[in-house]
Amino acid sequence: MFLRHVRLELGFKTNYEQDPVLTHNFSKITALAFLQPSNISQDFDDLYNSSPPILHPLLDDFEDTYIRGHQSTERSKPMFPVELWNMHLRTTDLLMRTNNSAEAWHHGLNSIIQCQHPTLWDFNESLQNEEYFIHCQLIKLNSGQKVELSKNLNCPLLWEHETKNYHLQEKGMTLKIGIDFGGVLSILDKHDEHGGHGHKSTDINIPDALVSLRSLKSKGHELYLISFCGRTRAIKTTNSILEMIPDIFNGLYFVKNKIFKADVCKYLGCDLMIDDTLDVLKQIHLTIPTMNLCWFQGDPNWRYNKHYENEQIFCSKTWPDVLNSVEEIQTQEIRRHLVDLDTSLDHKIYKM
Repeated sequence: MFLRHVRLELGFKTNYEQDPVLTHNFSKITALAFLQPSNISQDFDDLYNSSPPILHPLLDDFEDTYIRGHQSTERSKPMFPVELWNMHLRTTDLLMRTNNSAEAWHHGLNSIIQCQHPTLWDFNESLQNEEYFIHCQLIKLNSGQKVELSKNLNCPLLWEHETKNYHLQEKGMTLKIGIDFGGVLSILDKHDEHGGHGHKSTDINIPDALVSLRSLKSKGHELYLISFCGRTRAIKTTNSILEMIPDIFNGLYFVKNKIFKADVCKYLGCDLMIDDTLDVLKQIHLTIPTMNLCWFQGDPNWRYNKHYENEQIFCSKTWPDVLNSVEEIQTQEIRRHLVDLDTSLDHKIYKM
């Protein structure tokens, strides 16, 4: 905009196009935008003193409009203060410096609407489709996929496929998570003479457990308590949970034997099981080989002395670790459910 003003309105068009030295001096003026704001005033004075006299009227105008304001008994504020047009911070932070992307978005939206004065309903539907499309692109980027920009980006057919992908992603965004109680939510506080462990308390007192449950629930995940204990313990734990957090769990399942946890996970279709007993997780893995399993080692009263490596069984020592793992599993599920729009099926299937 400034260079257009220089060439056309101030009569420098011929000089700008034919004199390379003068053109270089013009570029120095625009380069002021990339200096630190605190240095611009002094650097402008240095530029003014080193510039040929033919540029002084232009620099006077630039000073009045962009740096110090019009000269009078006291300087007024410039029409466009330095903070408005300075690009130093945006450049160092790798942010956009132009509004080209906004103009491109407006052009794309116009190509989708395909008329000058759409009805309110058509306009609203176009905005909804645009929101679906942008959300889909963001999910792709966040999941590590490369988003290709092409001339067909705004074609209706691509939008239709992207919208389908969006709904698939929304469906795949939430997980069904099975969670043990003792050693995962409640600290093991009962030890016998043979080195066994258990719990008497029905409190959720593992560090960060309660706030993590609320976080998972707020993100739409389905949470199921899957715990092994006797009937009396099951009744006490149920009453405690319903009194403390009645809106967290989608279901409470207390099994009569630890090996039955695998059957509950299979019945519910769980995507993830969190348990502090490795043997239980191994049993679940034999029953459901593709299920994600978390070996929780965050009970401060228990020493974990086993080491086990398996692609489907990962270790988490704290509940924040669990939350990070859930996000990774979400990403895997998104990738698994996405329709790959880059894969062509031409000449590979029968068209019926």
